[in-house]
Amino acid sequence: MAKTRLVELLNRALQEEYTDIFLYSREADIIKDKAIAEKFERFGRMELRHADNVAMQIQILDGTPAWEFLPLAVEKSLDKILRGHLERETAGIRLYEELIKLSDGEGKDQVKLIMKGIKAEEEGHLKVIKEMLSVPKGA
Repeated sequence: MAKTRLVELLNRALQEEYTDIFLYSREADIIKDKAIAEKFERFGRMELRHADNVAMQIQILDGTPAWEFLPLAVEKSLDKILRGHLERETAGIRLYEELIKLSDGEGKDQVKLIMKGIKAEEEGHLKVIKEMLSVPKGA
C-alpha cells in the first residue's frame, strides 16, 4: 500500500517537474530582463534533470511514469510570473518533504536521497525567486 502511495506521489512530482520544464522555458522567452530570463532557462534545465530522476525512481519501484503536464497560462507581468513560481516552488518543496518522509518509512534510501537532492535545488529556486521579488520595482 505504501509503495503504491510512493509511486503515486512520485508521479505527481513528475507531473509538476514536467510542467515547470515548459513553463520556465516559455517564460524565459517573454521576460525582458536578460539575467532573470537566463535564470529561468537554467531552472528549466534543472527541472528536466529532476523529472528524469523522479521517472527513474518510479521505474525502480516497478511503477510507470506518467509523462503529463498541466497546461498553465503564461503571465505577462514579471511580478505575476514570480509570484506564481513562489507558490509552485513552495508546494513542490512540501511534496518533496512528503516523499522524503514516506520513502524513509519504507526503507527506500535511494529514493529518499534523490528526493532530498531535488528538494534542496527547489529550495534554491525559491530563494532566488524571493530575492527577485524583493528587488524594488524600477531598479
